[in-house]
This record gives sequence, C-alpha cells and structure tokens, in this order.
Amino acid sequence: MAPQARPAVTLDLSGFFSKYNGIYFLLKSLQFSGRSLEMGLSYFLYLLAILSVSLGVLNLLPIPMLDGGHLVYYTYEILTGRELPQTIQAGAQIAGLAILGMIMIIAFYNDFIRIFS
Repeated sequence: MAPQARPAVTLDLSGFFSKYNGIYFLLKSLQFSGRSLEMGLSYFLYLLAILSVSLGVLNLLPIPMLDGGHLVYYTYEILTGRELPQTIQAGAQIAGLAILGMIMIIAFYNDFIRIFS
C-alpha cells in the first residue's frame, strides 16, 4: 500500500491582520511623505506636523514602556503615597514591550502586504 500524502500545514494570519488594516509603519509613511512633497512644501510641512502630533499622542498612551505608562506610575504614587512595587513595574514593562512589539509586527506586515500585492 502506498503511503498517503499528508496535507500541508499552513499558518494563515491574514484574517488576524486584516482587522488592523489602518496601522502602517515606515514604508507607508515614506510613501505619504514623497507624495506630499510632490504636492508642495506646505503639504509636506503639514504632513510632518500631523506625524509629530500622532507620535506625541502615541507616546502618551498608558503603555508602560511609553511616557503615558510612567504617568500612570506617578498617578499611583500620588494617590497611594507609595511607589509601585518593582516586581509589578518590571512585569508591566515586559507587557508593554510585548504590546509595542505586536503593534510593530502588525504595522510591518501591513506595509509589506500593501507593497508586494
């Protein structure tokens, strides 16, 4: 009896990433920058201002690796009168790093899919 062929195992993440179609990273930003520069200096400066404000807002998100996360720590310290334990801070930093890593992976994936499809 001939051995049966096993079905190929594939990992299809397109359904997961399709939920986050609006998240882009460096490549899409460079594409927008090039287009805005072709339109004129005022459009390019406007895009730079929008990107700067967007990065500022992103930095204030309450993710422990970002400034917003430190603001949460300081708020806790003001409200309780004591510092958040180091073990909790370390765990939160790892969780924050994982969140930021996922956001970057999704953004890179969306950029590459958009370019190569």
